[in-house]
Amino acid sequence: MVITRRAVGAIIGWTDNPGNVLLVKKVRTEDITKEAIPPEWDIPKGGLKDQERDVDGLWRELAEEVGSSEFRLVQKLPFRMNFPFPPKSKWDKQETSLFYLEYSGPPMKFEPDTDEISEVKWFPLEEAKRTVSYGTTLMVIEESERLGLLR
Repeated sequence: MVITRRAVGAIIGWTDNPGNVLLVKKVRTEDITKEAIPPEWDIPKGGLKDQERDVDGLWRELAEEVGSSEFRLVQKLPFRMNFPFPPKSKWDKQETSLFYLEYSGPPMKFEPDTDEISEVKWFPLEEAKRTVSYGTTLMVIEESERLGLLR
């Protein structure tokens, strides 16, 4: 039996500063060994709680990882981010439902409500593609760009 972790994630664009993508710098420890994992730049995303709806989990994760809900939900994306977990994890894989959101307004100070995030930062699109730590995240950003959501 395959144990799948359900998750949600967000591609966030900035309407007043087009061509920028919001990324979070994750700092954490491995669940099993408790070893430190090198910092990773990624989109805001995280696991859903039992019976939690995607959109409810999305707003909760944004509050935790970004420290804000000052975003406008534009659409649920027509694709998902999927990846396997390493051996000895309590899950076999993760399936992440994705959403595109927009921020409109002046630069804001983001204050994550978790010690797993050390920085939240806007990146120009091309720099974001070079900065993200995972190929799956890069593919999600590129697909969002192809859909005309990031310019």
